[in-house]
Amino acid sequence: MSRRNKGGWRGRWLALLLGAVGCGGPWVEETPPQAQPEQATEVLAQHEAPDSDCTPRPEPAFQVKQSPDVNPFTFFPSPVLTPLKGRVYFFAPYPEEGPSALWRADASGEGARPFRENVDGPLLKAGDLLYFVQNGSLWASDGTERGTRRIKELGDIRLSSDFADVRGRLFFPVARDTDTDDTSLELWVSDGSPGGTRLIASFPSEPYVLTQLIEFRGRLFFLAADAAHGLELWTSDGTTKGTRLFKDIAPGPANSYPFQLTVVDNSLYFVADDQVHGEEPWTTRSMDPARTFLVKDFVPGPGSSHSRLLAGLHGDLYLTLHPADEFNDLELWRTDGWPHATVRVKRFSSPDPLFAELWSPEAAITAGNRLYFLVQPLSTTGPGAGLAQLWRTNGTSQGTRFLTERLTFGDEGPIPELFAVDDTVLFPSWDNLELDDPRQHGQELWRTEGSVSSTRLLQDLRPGPESSYPSEFVRAGRYVYFITQDVFRTYRLWALPVESVRCSGSR
Repeated sequence: MSRRNKGGWRGRWLALLLGAVGCGGPWVEETPPQAQPEQATEVLAQHEAPDSDCTPRPEPAFQVKQSPDVNPFTFFPSPVLTPLKGRVYFFAPYPEEGPSALWRADASGEGARPFRENVDGPLLKAGDLLYFVQNGSLWASDGTERGTRRIKELGDIRLSSDFADVRGRLFFPVARDTDTDDTSLELWVSDGSPGGTRLIASFPSEPYVLTQLIEFRGRLFFLAADAAHGLELWTSDGTTKGTRLFKDIAPGPANSYPFQLTVVDNSLYFVADDQVHGEEPWTTRSMDPARTFLVKDFVPGPGSSHSRLLAGLHGDLYLTLHPADEFNDLELWRTDGWPHATVRVKRFSSPDPLFAELWSPEAAITAGNRLYFLVQPLSTTGPGAGLAQLWRTNGTSQGTRFLTERLTFGDEGPIPELFAVDDTVLFPSWDNLELDDPRQHGQELWRTEGSVSSTRLLQDLRPGPESSYPSEFVRAGRYVYFITQDVFRTYRLWALPVESVRCSGSR
């Protein structure tokens, strides 16, 4: 399956930042009035590890040495890191502010250096191969000079960063300008060979949608549109004949707008509007469209619950929603896809009537036996967002706990990412202090294992009150790699030994 990608035409809205107006502490928590099934609560509770004090190992993160021609990177946007065989690869200018080059980095050896010059991003990956475009041709690479080869002429196209790895094959959309000033959208597949790289489907330029590619049961699922069916869920086996509409959820040319495609165990979940029940979660467990159904009409009738699909834990999907098509309450639910097993975990209330909804592809994640997620209230003192809060749950109301806030200060800095390293979560955060407090470190590298005592600053990467804004976390070999930046969009590549993430005594 592909990494959650950023940019391009899509937005894989898999995990989200949700919140309510008001700041200065976590929301008021309300235990659900109906009792949860006692047996289910006990089964979930036995996964919960006891809280313990945490002392992270002292080995710090360090900057990865770079070619002397470029130090540091000064460009926009931030490089996206792609792991392969213990190294990371990314696009950056070479020389400084020059043409884009493909870089390779190894924290324990050669450092970071240009691997191939004059190439165009984004960088795609499927199986053990990297893919990129150079001079209108698609190239594949195993990360070595000898294993880098041209495989197909594509012409004048624009490549999206939305792609999917389906059992080692790369599925990717491209945009191509036509002689009539229109843009055609094409779906391609490649196994890394010239013969296995081919166009499998074309779609009209209106609406301009070919996105949210994801693997499910050995096939590609994605969002696309045609004149007869509108915007719906499609599937492909990698052949033209096997690329088809999966289900016309809103019959006829109406759009159901399926989005947030999320796979948990043997189920595919998404949010769609069938023009009867409003925008609600749906699921399918097979290749049979007839077995694709609405999980639950949380707001009966045409109203919408504005469900946001988070991630899976112990075979269940977790989601947040607004129970009355209004934004003054937020609820956390879990489901295995069947209506009778769809259970409310916790209800959050706010004294104010509005919620902010910010989408981030890394704002919910599973680590060990817990699910971590972010909520972000709107500020009551200004027009921007308030303090982003980190929560975790083990699937029970009692096990759903507030950990910290101030992962953001309003609109200051990028939307924070959560990144799992075994049972530990890394994330960027400010100290729980005011910005002008002399003890404030800025937005720096934090970690947690699910307890308040283990939620703390791991390293002040840019010493003092200024922020380093760590982001783009990936794991490759013995290291977690990430990017930092300053207010001048100067980017630096860092490596953090995996052993330094864990607490002393952790295995």
